[in-house]
Amino acid sequence: MPTRTTLPTLLLALALAPWPALAQVEAPTPVDEAEPAAPDRPPEPARPPQPGQASPERPLSATARDPSPEPGPAPDPSAAGVPDTLPAPPPPPPPPPQEKPTARAIEPVTVTFADLLSHWADRRAAVREQDPARAAAAAAAILDVKRRLAIENLTWLALGEVRESARALAAHLPGEALGHAELAVKLAPDLSDAHLALARARLARNAGDPLAALSALGDALAAAAREPHTRRAFVGDLAGAALAALFTAAAAAVLLLLLRSLRLFLHDFHHLPLLRGSAAVQAGFLGLVLLLAPLAFGLGPFLVLATALLASWLYLSLSERLVATGALLVVAALPWAVGAVAHATAWTGTPAEEVYELEHGAPDDADVADLVARVGEAPPPAVAAALGRYYKRRGDLAQALRWYGLASRADERAAEVLVNVGNVRFLQGDLEAAKAAYLQASDRAGGNLTVQAAAHYDLSKVYLRGSDIEKSSAARDRAEQEDGPFLRRHGADDDFSANRYLVDVPVPMAKVRALADGDTAAAGLGEAARAWLAGVLPRAAWPWAPLGLLVLLWGLA
Repeated sequence: MPTRTTLPTLLLALALAPWPALAQVEAPTPVDEAEPAAPDRPPEPARPPQPGQASPERPLSATARDPSPEPGPAPDPSAAGVPDTLPAPPPPPPPPPQEKPTARAIEPVTVTFADLLSHWADRRAAVREQDPARAAAAAAAILDVKRRLAIENLTWLALGEVRESARALAAHLPGEALGHAELAVKLAPDLSDAHLALARARLARNAGDPLAALSALGDALAAAAREPHTRRAFVGDLAGAALAALFTAAAAAVLLLLLRSLRLFLHDFHHLPLLRGSAAVQAGFLGLVLLLAPLAFGLGPFLVLATALLASWLYLSLSERLVATGALLVVAALPWAVGAVAHATAWTGTPAEEVYELEHGAPDDADVADLVARVGEAPPPAVAAALGRYYKRRGDLAQALRWYGLASRADERAAEVLVNVGNVRFLQGDLEAAKAAYLQASDRAGGNLTVQAAAHYDLSKVYLRGSDIEKSSAARDRAEQEDGPFLRRHGADDDFSANRYLVDVPVPMAKVRALADGDTAAAGLGEAARAWLAGVLPRAAWPWAPLGLLVLLWGLA
């Protein structure tokens, strides 16, 4: 049959025909059939999500997958196995407690006076070898040691720079002269010669700008006024010239009065009973011899003037007698005046000079050792206080406390010593003892504003070390009101060196002057003036002899 024969042949042709390859897909499984079992394989471990990928437990949102997603139905969280809300993150741990800031340590004194001498020798060698860079470095090192040792004036070094400045000017090197003069002023601000050298160097460097030279000249006058060596020497010279002028004026007044009445005196002298029959020339010559006899025999200026007044007194008018009386009183008071001037101007060679040099200069170690040997264990309070501050600035705190103790025992009311004792205790780390010393010094200072200012300034540093900012600010403000210029000159907040962070109080100048007033040489100078004026008169006769002569003359009138 045709139908049965064609169908097998057709199926065979379809099977042998070339067909395109179809994708191998799994046959769909009916819904009601069970899912075939998975082959036995170990489960793969969960991989951690890579950076930028979503966690498998929390799929990325549509916004994270696509910056501009198309709106669509929101996914069902329950279908993906994600809870509706995530647990809140744990609170951050509390910050660690802040540590209390530690105060910056104070730099102890690590330099010595020998270091300064070494730098000075290095500078001298560099100047001699024409090495300006090395000389400048040595000068900076000298100034640094000067600051650390709290030395105010290196006078002998400054005088060397003044000489170098003068030599440079003589060699027509004004720039070099100016450099030496400026260094001299930095080494010794209280040396007037250094400021004068600076004025000359500025004028030589720039003659068209005299104001700079005049400014240095004004500084020289100010330095001379505050430096006791120069000031007292100037006052002594001025007073000595004034006393010499007074004596000269008194002697000239008496001699002029004698010359005015000399003719009358010689006339009356010729008419004396013993000389009435002699020649006038002979009588006149004899009268002149009598007038000049005290001068010829060296009996002293007072007897010469007394003889002149005796010869002329009866011929003087009232006004002339008053002038003569004033002249004789000046002569009588001259020894006392000389002694007073000597007391007021005595300085060189006195203990006052040594104390001032300890406080404001740089004495040689040998001189200090000699002073210590001379004063022993019972020094004057001012000397002991100056030695204590000297050793404190050198860094020897134990010796400083020893001398401060001697000064306190000799003068219990010395408030400035208590401030300095507090500074030593501060540097030793005993802040409570330092605070007690500052408070005691403030109580004893009375009206001394400088001591008050130093005590409150240093007390503010104690409070600052204890982080009590409020008390520190209050103490500092009070110190500024009491003596701000003194604190700005001697204190420094940004300098933690031992001799600059705290403010010491020097020995008051009143106590230093008292050491000079007790100088025995001043009394000796007054006695020398009396001996010269009185001549052969005994010491007990002065001033009674001049006063007695005046009483006799006015009685004759």
